[in-house]
Amino acid sequence: MTILELIQQACREMSLPVPNTVVSATDSLTIQLLGLAQACGQEWVSDYEWQPLINEHEFTLNSQSETACVTTVDSGVITGISDTSAFAAEDWQCSGNGLPSNCTIVSVDSGTQVTVSPVATESVDPATITFTQTAYDLPDDWNYQIDRTHWDRTNEWEMIGPKSAQERQWLKSGIVSTGPRLRYWIEKNQFNIWPIENSSTDLVYEYITEYWIKDSNATDNWQRTTFSNDTDVVAYRDRLMINAIKYKFYAEKGFDTTLATRDFMFEASKAKAQSKGAPTLSMQGDKKSQILISSANVPDGQIYGQ
Repeated sequence: MTILELIQQACREMSLPVPNTVVSATDSLTIQLLGLAQACGQEWVSDYEWQPLINEHEFTLNSQSETACVTTVDSGVITGISDTSAFAAEDWQCSGNGLPSNCTIVSVDSGTQVTVSPVATESVDPATITFTQTAYDLPDDWNYQIDRTHWDRTNEWEMIGPKSAQERQWLKSGIVSTGPRLRYWIEKNQFNIWPIENSSTDLVYEYITEYWIKDSNATDNWQRTTFSNDTDVVAYRDRLMINAIKYKFYAEKGFDTTLATRDFMFEASKAKAQSKGAPTLSMQGDKKSQILISSANVPDGQIYGQ
């Protein structure tokens, strides 16, 4: 059902005047009903991992290896780079001869020179240095991540994270800060990885989009967070939206919401339970292995989660 049809049905059930339009309506009743529908959708986006709102984001790490760089002791300037056009301050890090760990580009000075911090610990000419983008913007429609979906598809293993602030500083500042798996965390609305990679690694994760509205004739993903047309459709069940509009309307008007609350909560519980399905759980524990090989029986040379 479109947003017009949803509000029309809610009005019929509440014995209210049925509008012919909602998005361009000027009467206070229809404006309020549209606002209540808008509030429902916005609240539910972060309430549950609704399967229509699950998106997958795949990207490749940007990495650039240079063999003719020049570093100078106690200086953050690196020269002799073939091309700095891809670099961005704070988003790229580097490692190599004469550089300490957690060395970040703080400015791109020219097409062949950058300034980094901390400064170089020795002078090397030529120096082999790997530059890697370690911070990536989140998707435009990103709302929140789905845990345990972050994978390194190139090396075929799960990434470890998200790392806390304390763990991040241990990685950046400690003596031993590398390992066989990539670590990750989200900071400043960017997806950050550690340690620096010297190859084009394919990464993927799933997230919940903040978009839950689209045109009724659209075949692509959800497009918006606000209604633009009477023909807009939503990601949620029709009956759930209708019951929610009625519940919110009664609550706003100060009416008895006992029956409306029951109907809304019952429909919400059904919608969540049936949205994606669920595994069958055994009261005796897992007696049979569901898979032959997993992260539980393939060692990676370290304590998992560290």
